[in-house]
Amino acid sequence: MGLDRRPARRRPAPRPSRPRHRGGGRRLRRAADRGGRVHQGLRHRDAHLAAVRFLVPRHHGAAQPESPDPHRPDARRSPRLGHAPRRGLDGALLPRPPRPDRPGCERHAAGADPLLAAGLSVPVLLGIVRNPRSRRNRDRPAIDAGRLGSDTLLREPRSHAELDAVLAEFAARGVGLLAVDGGDGTVRDVLSAARGSFATLPPMAFLASGKTNILAGTSGNWGTGQSGLERLAGATAAGLPPTLPRRPVSTLEVVSGDRRLTGFVLGAGAYARAIALADHGLADRISFGPARVAAGIGRGIMALAKGEERARWLAGAPMRLALDGGASAEPSRPRLIFLATTLRRFTLGVWPFWDGETRHPLRFLAVDAPPQRLAAALLPALRGRPAPWMREAGYRSGSAARIVLQLRERFVLDGEAYDPGEGGLVSIAAGPAVEFVSP
Repeated sequence: MGLDRRPARRRPAPRPSRPRHRGGGRRLRRAADRGGRVHQGLRHRDAHLAAVRFLVPRHHGAAQPESPDPHRPDARRSPRLGHAPRRGLDGALLPRPPRPDRPGCERHAAGADPLLAAGLSVPVLLGIVRNPRSRRNRDRPAIDAGRLGSDTLLREPRSHAELDAVLAEFAARGVGLLAVDGGDGTVRDVLSAARGSFATLPPMAFLASGKTNILAGTSGNWGTGQSGLERLAGATAAGLPPTLPRRPVSTLEVVSGDRRLTGFVLGAGAYARAIALADHGLADRISFGPARVAAGIGRGIMALAKGEERARWLAGAPMRLALDGGASAEPSRPRLIFLATTLRRFTLGVWPFWDGETRHPLRFLAVDAPPQRLAAALLPALRGRPAPWMREAGYRSGSAARIVLQLRERFVLDGEAYDPGEGGLVSIAAGPAVEFVSP
């Protein structure tokens, strides 16, 4: 037998490795997250985008990707950056100049901010209204305002009079981003009091720290405590980046007697009783909006199973419902629950509304009392997917431009109970939209 004299395969020579930055970018970003002494442009969660966050004169042309030279051998290669390769920084640049003969952003749409048109940050003064008595803020240590930056105003009003003074100060100093550190009730108080201070309400940010935080499902949540405030202040340290999502949220305008309120969720009947029950016992420690209401409803169901207050819960609350200014007025009848909101979603998958989703921003739910087949209807109603028999059984939902209620009991707006006005009339309508900046 002869030996196999096949030529040995030659291994390709190793390619020379390119010099790499040994974690420099990552170390800078980690230092920025810890609040260390780094360049101001790197104090941002997207530190590799720091180059586009500096302000330039109004008529300065924005940087554009250089057109490739067809005579160069590497003309078809995509441009790369040395600091953070393959991170898509070129995607933040304009694809082409607005005018082929003059690059830049000199000509922009009427009313548009030239800095936004150039993809740059807008200078902003951050004003924070913090409620020290909110559920999650009660036992927290004092906030170190010095760590929030010089362009941040932190105020902690303890009364409605102090809140009015704070909002007047913010309006006089030109606050461009209004943040609320509290619950849904704190947002309601700020919006209701801001009418007398701001001609046009600035964009808002929400830090969910209250008992009911249903708004967080729509507006977004920056967190709580010192870390949440620093996160918000750090994201807007060099201005309000156009990359931050903005969510317009329609408000709920409620008129009851001489009281005019602005909020997002209004409820009566079993909803008001559930909120009251959630303020006691185990549910008192639940601070997530739908979970808190569900805890109160669950406790009411347990009371029904034991026979406690069974007649009161099943009898409902007398109320008269008129849709769209009385065009569809109904006689007064007992109802188990009434719920109205201008939000587009709740949290935890709870959305007890159906029919007429796109006609009007104001959505409502009304269930007649005594409820029929309540155990079978509870889950489909909470998910907004009613069974075919539910509409004929007194489970009604839809949308309207305006609703007028006539109540004999208290109603709840964003977690706070109120007495109805003279004659028990409560007018509900969709108000102006508020723009929330979310992380």
